[in-house]
Amino acid sequence: MSVIPDTEPLWVEPPPQTPQQQTAQPQYIQPQAPVAQNGSHSIFSLKYYAQYFNVDTADVLQRSVLALNPFTTRQVFLFHTQDNPDPLLPDLYGPFWITSSVIFALFFASSVTGVIISKLVQHTNYEYRFDLLTGAASMLYSYTFLWPIGLWAAAHYLGLLTTQPNATITSFVSLYGYSNIIWIPVAILAVAPLDGLLPKFTDLFRWFIVLLGCAFSSIFLARNLRALFIPDSTAAVAIDRKPGAILLGLSLLVHGGISVAVKFLFFASHTTKTPAEQI
Repeated sequence: MSVIPDTEPLWVEPPPQTPQQQTAQPQYIQPQAPVAQNGSHSIFSLKYYAQYFNVDTADVLQRSVLALNPFTTRQVFLFHTQDNPDPLLPDLYGPFWITSSVIFALFFASSVTGVIISKLVQHTNYEYRFDLLTGAASMLYSYTFLWPIGLWAAAHYLGLLTTQPNATITSFVSLYGYSNIIWIPVAILAVAPLDGLLPKFTDLFRWFIVLLGCAFSSIFLARNLRALFIPDSTAAVAIDRKPGAILLGLSLLVHGGISVAVKFLFFASHTTKTPAEQI
């Protein structure tokens, strides 16, 4: 009878793992904090809006020239279309300073006109009305920064922006801000030295330049807004064109009202009264 020796079991080394088995092992991944869009800043942070002020003088001048010349071959300003595959990025720097400059230009032109009338016709001292400055600021800042927001909301509600993902609120504000630049040359031309000698002629001349400025800026706005509100029949998504046409007409009607308000607020007829007495 054979006896099995009392021996301890031998330890056998496991076979080496293949590269596939090694990569299949679970690995711990350090969780990363979520990164916000638009420069990783909150929309409620001032740094979020810094990107819209990152423009130089050349950019502002280029956009201003496009706004002053509505008959340029570049029909669309900031929005992506078939004719404009590379739209300009919107900014808030140009609209803010252009609107501010327009406010002071209109007030200055109105004051100079009032001085001319007071000295040549009334033979009195002109009373400066600084409430015109606050009134102009309220009207133009609201039209530049509040009206585009409402217009964007209406277009978004009507489903007119489905084919324009880059048509943001900032784009609308930037569009309206640059359209205001037409009032700077209008304000300069409205200061007519012959106001005291030919008051009726100069008043008609002011009506002409105000309506001309309204026409130029209306064409600029219409060409850009039409690309959003009334898409071409070749668009990939079928959109009812009637709501867009109504919204475009309403936009031009409001713009015409602002133009008439500029005429009566700053360049009313001064044939018998000074501007301080007119308003």
